[in-house]
Amino acid sequence: MLVAKAKVPMKFSFNGYDFQLKRKEKLLFADDVFDLLPPKIKGNFEKAHSVLPPIYRGENLNGKTLFVFAQAAIGDALCMTPALREIKRRYPEMKLWVAISGRARPVLEGLPYIDKLLPHPAPLKEVVKADYMVKAVEMVGKPQFNQLNMVEYFLWKFYLYFAEKETPDVVVDEKIVKELKPLFDEAKKVSGKEKILLFHYLASSVHRTLPPRLLKDIEDLIWNEYAPIICSLPEEDITVEVALDVYGIRAGNFSPYMKDVRYLIAAVSLCDAVITADTATVHIAAGLGKPAVLISGAIEPELRCRTYPTVIPLRPNYKPRVYNCPCGIHALDGPCPEAQNLKQFYSPCLESIPAKVIYFALKDAELLKAGVKQPERCPVCGKNFQNFSFVEAINSYEIFECPGCQVEFSIPLKGEEQNQYEIFTFCEKNESARTRAEVFLLKILQNLDFIQKKLLFIEGEEFLSEDFKTKVSGALIKKVKKEAELEKIKAEIGQQKFDLIISIHLIEKFTQVNEILDFLSSLVDTQGGLVFLSSSFKRFEFQAKGQQMYRWWSGEYPPRYFTRWKPFTYYHLLKKKGFKEVRIISEPLTAETLIQNVFIKHIDIFDRRGQYQATLPKNYTEIIVSDAFTPFYLNSEGLGNFYFVFAFKEFYPSINKFFSRMNRVMAAEFNWGRDD
Repeated sequence: MLVAKAKVPMKFSFNGYDFQLKRKEKLLFADDVFDLLPPKIKGNFEKAHSVLPPIYRGENLNGKTLFVFAQAAIGDALCMTPALREIKRRYPEMKLWVAISGRARPVLEGLPYIDKLLPHPAPLKEVVKADYMVKAVEMVGKPQFNQLNMVEYFLWKFYLYFAEKETPDVVVDEKIVKELKPLFDEAKKVSGKEKILLFHYLASSVHRTLPPRLLKDIEDLIWNEYAPIICSLPEEDITVEVALDVYGIRAGNFSPYMKDVRYLIAAVSLCDAVITADTATVHIAAGLGKPAVLISGAIEPELRCRTYPTVIPLRPNYKPRVYNCPCGIHALDGPCPEAQNLKQFYSPCLESIPAKVIYFALKDAELLKAGVKQPERCPVCGKNFQNFSFVEAINSYEIFECPGCQVEFSIPLKGEEQNQYEIFTFCEKNESARTRAEVFLLKILQNLDFIQKKLLFIEGEEFLSEDFKTKVSGALIKKVKKEAELEKIKAEIGQQKFDLIISIHLIEKFTQVNEILDFLSSLVDTQGGLVFLSSSFKRFEFQAKGQQMYRWWSGEYPPRYFTRWKPFTYYHLLKKKGFKEVRIISEPLTAETLIQNVFIKHIDIFDRRGQYQATLPKNYTEIIVSDAFTPFYLNSEGLGNFYFVFAFKEFYPSINKFFSRMNRVMAAEFNWGRDD
């Protein structure tokens, strides 16, 4: 921030406002806003010093005035409204002043909890009257702003952390609604549809704009249900008509009627659902409670809509050649760096999203809008709780978490329409991780002395290679693709008992969980054990942003998987089934796994005078990072790709030592090889 003093009387228009200043009159600027001043006007200012109100640190504001100094694009201003509303709710006797850009001002006008709207730059004579101020400028590029959801970020800036309501307040101008309604009615009449779907496929930067071909494919999928329309603001509307003609897009182009953001708000209020690449539109849709899908490549979409109950965030399934996905770049004048590297215009990560996935996401958003219904009981522990925690909606299934055993399960617990979800099976297989999992399991079996005894492999999904199975010769192998086959398997096995049973992706795929566990338990010898191989925990891979797998791409959701098991769930259920020792461990974390799942960039090197010297390429950075984490690999039993759950009928006092030792030595072998 800086205070600038007028050297001469001035009259000028800037940032959506008209200013008329006397000589020596002062304005408060954000640094980047001051840099946008035309040179002639900037030359008539000089930097000055002044005492500003203290930064707000969570003090009691009743009877006080809080000045919020913001620049804010439209979306930022909307995301700020939950914090503004909440601070006034908690301190109803305070006064709330907000300085905002002229472009974003319309979304804050008319909000009852804002006592005064000031321009940006803000007159210093007004600013100094406040008791405290919140600095909401110069945020982009800072790690807090880049890594926090925007609603969460602004709540944090106000020392609130949580709000009673965490969707934006959106003021709808009813006069504009009345003006636009005949257009929407005509679109329904001409199309014969009862519902309108609003597309906003253009974004503020080219690298975030959806390819028109994708728009055409989406349109074909929703055509029987919705009348599609396209709405973009005037400054964005540069290619719509060309795209409509070239790709044969039938959607009505309402963009010429979108005079400013108030018209876009009115259009969203008149539609039934939204698909958008533009974040301002998704904030509007969330505020109005519309089912919406946000498609984002450059920015992690959950950072824009995690707090919105009717919005589905959708990110790509793309592994870049040079850059990261998401790249985290907020704005560019041209195509994204990865697109330029490939000599194309549209972002390749956005091009990687099939239209069918977007359609499924829209169905999930509609489900969220309709409201979720509480399950009757947990399908795993069988308990009936009044409130199961709702997790998410996906593939038209609702996912809940049991407060008792912590299993996550789907409603409905069935999958008759599996064929339509075949698209979810194309996620890339990490064969090197699978190989490590096999080697790790084999070493454990050899050292547990089960390898020469009676083994049963029972597979719900094939995972282990034939080569692995030959190394445990004599093992009985059974494949179960459908629950109906279990009775046949039971009959084939009869009264046999096994020293070790290895269950591979079995219980997650079937609905009769307790019956399967009882069946497996009954087959284990009195001193034997049971092993589950699973990847359905919320692993390190799913948390890291650099290569985060998005939910559609993981394949661990209905109708393929109906339950997701946490370590406590396995522990809780297996103890109830009479297993005295339960131990959960992942295959060791490796440098490869770590590097794949963190955000690695090149490093520019400067001397002490700030002069550029050289650039360390990304692969050099990877070597430095992987080497720095050397002690991490040997002490991270739960951060590998695949998990093993070992349950034994008898106590083994040294079992913790055994698994910790195996994890360390195998981590050393996987990362640095045999010391031969």
